[in-house]
Amino acid sequence: MYLEHWDMNILPFENTPNPSFFYPSSMHKEALERLTYTVSQGKGAAMMVGGIGCGKTIISHALIHRLRKDRYRVVAMTNPAFEPNEFIEMVMRLFQVPNGYDRSKAEMLHCLESHLKKNYYSEKVCQQALPSLTTLDSAVRWNCHQKRNCGTSANFEDGLESD
Repeated sequence: MYLEHWDMNILPFENTPNPSFFYPSSMHKEALERLTYTVSQGKGAAMMVGGIGCGKTIISHALIHRLRKDRYRVVAMTNPAFEPNEFIEMVMRLFQVPNGYDRSKAEMLHCLESHLKKNYYSEKVCQQALPSLTTLDSAVRWNCHQKRNCGTSANFEDGLESD
């Protein structure tokens, strides 16, 4: 229906946001610029909040689409409402950490941090460092323990340049 009537090549209004349909209203453009700045300056963490349907998910997809694949290692978690160990395990799986699952929280964090630092430094030696980035959608469902875990994870690569 939409394709023929509006002479479109791809369907709009799908379940998964498509960055090609992103409309940069002044508020959306500002949010995207702030997130881009946060990532490019290695600020550690940023949070975007807003009501249901205001465009948070499409902005995060537009951010991922905007970031150069040769400059960032990006993973996206669409439902981060896990228990603390499950959250860490999911991040490990998204970054393809080869081992360290089903261990204590401290051991899992150590494996994840070691993997991220190894990737960062090995890429840096070969050519250019690739900072790791995780986007979390629907974090509004988190409790205070889950938010604390995210803050801990955001500090992994903080200060790598000084090492």
